[in-house]
Amino acid sequence: MGFAVKNAYPVTLLYYLGISWQAPLSLILFIALLTGIVAGLIAITPTLIKQRRELNSLRKQITASSHQGAQ
Repeated sequence: MGFAVKNAYPVTLLYYLGISWQAPLSLILFIALLTGIVAGLIAITPTLIKQRRELNSLRKQITASSHQGAQ
């Protein structure tokens, strides 16, 4: 909260094609943080799905081999 109060002065972000956005520095930094978190989650999702599928496959193999060994 103190950071937001001390950095409440407006800052202008300039984009391509003459687009600009003016907001407090603390808000811009917070949005940048959230954007980074979302981008990171999107980037890691395919790897997590692949690992989860592989783990389930290995669990099935272990279960099948333990059932065969018990007979």
